[in-house]
Amino acid sequence: PAAAPGEEREPNDRYADANLLVPGVEVRGLVGRPGDVDYYRVPLAGLEAGSLLSVAFTGVPGVTVDVAVLDYARKVVNNRPGGRGAAVSLRDLAVRPHTGWVYVVVTGQQRYSADDRYRLRVDVGKATESREKEPNDHPAQAVTLAGPKGEMKGNRSTASWRIWRRRSGTEP
Repeated sequence: PAAAPGEEREPNDRYADANLLVPGVEVRGLVGRPGDVDYYRVPLAGLEAGSLLSVAFTGVPGVTVDVAVLDYARKVVNNRPGGRGAAVSLRDLAVRPHTGWVYVVVTGQQRYSADDRYRLRVDVGKATESREKEPNDHPAQAVTLAGPKGEMKGNRSTASWRIWRRRSGTEP
């Protein structure tokens, strides 16, 4: 039987069987057996150069999953393991629209649920100078830090910069 709109369609345990996941549309799926893997193909046609993808996965009570984004060549762009029952989020992933698509892969790690469904959504954002782009784990992928514009006057001018990391829920 065909899956209802917004529902995962099985089988989708292989790249060839990946379900279509359109940005901005939520899909519901199951981690229905031990080691279950669900593949989704996200079309990139029509996205502007420099677009960023964000992936949101809602947790399933008692179930542990990994969520990964792979490029058209099936290389990992970014991945994140989730804790038991935890939501997983991958934000601001730089993609190349000319490649046609990326894959989102949900892999069950511990336990499963034949009843409780997860929700998965991919959204597209616009790259800006003030937004970090992922991945940037290696020097070759470093993001340029853009600071306030100003002038250095004379050869004895000094400028100081402070870089801080805000903890969730705190102010600078």
